[in-house]
Amino acid sequence: MRVVDLRGERLSVAKAALRSLLLIGAVLAAMTLFKSPEYPMFALLAIPVIALLFIATLTPNRQAAHDYLVRSIVVTKSALKSPEDRDRLRADVAGEGSKTKRRPSFLRIASALLVIGIPIFVLYNVALIQLDRELRHRISYALGGTAGLRIALQELYLLDDRWGTSAKELDHPTRDDYPDGGYYELEKDGVIRIRFTVIPKLKKVSITMTPTKTEEGFDWECRAEGDIVQAILPSVCRD
Repeated sequence: MRVVDLRGERLSVAKAALRSLLLIGAVLAAMTLFKSPEYPMFALLAIPVIALLFIATLTPNRQAAHDYLVRSIVVTKSALKSPEDRDRLRADVAGEGSKTKRRPSFLRIASALLVIGIPIFVLYNVALIQLDRELRHRISYALGGTAGLRIALQELYLLDDRWGTSAKELDHPTRDDYPDGGYYELEKDGVIRIRFTVIPKLKKVSITMTPTKTEEGFDWECRAEGDIVQAILPSVCRD
């Protein structure tokens, strides 16, 4: 494949650099679709950009948006073999205004929609899977981060038959921040509350761990409060 101008000649350095920058920028903007399940506003940027990248399936000379802007076309190497081949290429490009080239058939339009729709569908679903994994990981990590405080509460209860309320008597912080956002803190009656501060889907969610002394030891009841999909919670925290 070769990228040439509309006369079949090599692009200037300036045009080639501009085309590359436009293409890189468009690809980076299209990749923001990975963030759209978490930040829906990104879809307003990513979907139109993906459509502009694949609009070549509809344009007469198979030009995507970046080719239109720098007036370039992508051809096969064989189209540039001889002066006659270049003349045919120029004539073909010059015929862009003809009715047959200007009006794509229904089949081409349907094919274009399919070509544009497939990457959007695939990227969005990959993004959903990645977000689901990240949510599960953050919740599991947050629950595991409370282990030290839970042990301190249990030890004090065994000694004093009460739940501690301060870091001094527990010899352990009653609040701690997670490195990737969020924190846990001790509330009354030994209840530990976990909150998240980074991912929008978790910002309005909190998880409580409530201790109960039993004959066998201690049980920690895990409950999620707020709008959260139960499937991403560990089984012990689901309603």
